Amino acid sequence: MRCKERKASIPIPAHAVTLGANVKQFVSFGTVILRLSYEQIKGFLSGTVRFSLSDGEIANILVNEANLLRPEFERLKESIRQQIGAHYDETTWPVQKETQGNHAWVMTGTEHQEAVFLLGRTRVIQNNGF
Repeated sequence: MRCKERKASIPIPAHAVTLGANVKQFVSFGTVILRLSYEQIKGFLSGTVRFSLSDGEIANILVNEANLLRPEFERLKESIRQQIGAHYDETTWPVQKETQGNHAWVMTGTEHQEAVFLLGRTRVIQNNGF
């Protein structure tokens, strides 16, 4: 007789599951510093700690981490703008899955060692950033 109930082979936990700080830190570090692709990040996590992660979750981690850093980003920009002189520079920078129009910007002041780096697809998108 079928009771039309679903049964999982492994009990589903009653509480929400969240990713730990180490996974979020690795995704951020792997993407920005090591310049790993999403596939490389997923492959590393799968091969070393048997942990699977979707492209969407990687994107969400990066957005959330960027939002956490936003106040410091704005503080740094304002600090540099308040200095006697500032230097702005632009160079091309390859961004994942983009083939043209990738740019990186740097903003530094003349009085302190603070610097701001901004990566983006086109100048139009980033003009509001600096």
